Amino acid sequence: MTRILLASAALLLSGTSLAQGQLTVYTGRAKTFVEPIVQQFERSTGIKVNVRYGTDSQLVAALREEALAAAPKYLATKVLMAENYAAKIKDRALYDRLLDEVLAADPDALPEVAVEQRVEQEKARRMKAEKID
Repeated sequence: MTRILLASAALLLSGTSLAQGQLTVYTGRAKTFVEPIVQQFERSTGIKVNVRYGTDSQLVAALREEALAAAPKYLATKVLMAENYAAKIKDRALYDRLLDEVLAADPDALPEVAVEQRVEQEKARRMKAEKID
C-alpha cells in the first residue's frame, strides 16, 4: 500500500515545480497513518513534506484562505468558493459576501484577465438571484 501511495505521489509531482524542494499535504487522516508514508517519501525523494492535519471543514477553510491570499484580486476564486463551498454548506452570508466582493471589484485591477473578470462579475450577478437554502 505504501508503495502505491509513494508511486502516486511521484506521478503527481512529476508535473509540478518543486523549486523550493517542499510539498504541502492536507489530510484528515491520522498522524500514525500519514507520518510513516511521509518519512519514506522524504527519504526516497529528498523533498521536504509539510503536513497539515485537520477535519474536512478545517482543511477547506485553510485552503480557502490560502487561495484568497495568493491572488486576492482574481475574481474567479471567490465565485468558485461561493458556488462550490458556501452554497454546498448553505451559508448564505458567506455566499453573499463573496459575490458582493466580486461585484464591487474593479475588473481592470488585473488587466491581463479583465475580460475574464467581467465574465465572473456577470456570473456573480446571476448567482446572487439564485436560492441556495
